[in-house]
Amino acid sequence: MDSTSHGENTYVADTKSAAEIVRLINQDRAATQVMGGPLAGLPAALRKLLSRAGYTDIHTAWFGADSSADTEGWADFYHNYEIGLLQLKPLLITLDLTKPEEFEKLYEQALLEMRDPDFTCMTDAFTVWGNSPQ
Repeated sequence: MDSTSHGENTYVADTKSAAEIVRLINQDRAATQVMGGPLAGLPAALRKLLSRAGYTDIHTAWFGADSSADTEGWADFYHNYEIGLLQLKPLLITLDLTKPEEFEKLYEQALLEMRDPDFTCMTDAFTVWGNSPQ
């Protein structure tokens, strides 16, 4: 990690450290498990809501989305985060989770890291579909 000064609520991960990445993945898994699993309850809830709205033949599917630097999905992932992070900025500042100057530095760092040829990203995704009521 570099010795740059960061705010007290800022954690900078050493993205070049395999041990740090494994620690963060394990921390994420533990938090997800405590919450009941990835998107806990969402598939059943959506199925029920669609059924109440008159949809029929309802299906759900889970899949992993690889948005690593060398994949077809990378460009969409990058642009979604480029926009999405900016949309979160007012909320993060309002909640005093960051300052405008700190956000800008972290935002630029995130974009830079996502453009790294070694960038890897795997996310869980969920979809639901059915026949709409006539």
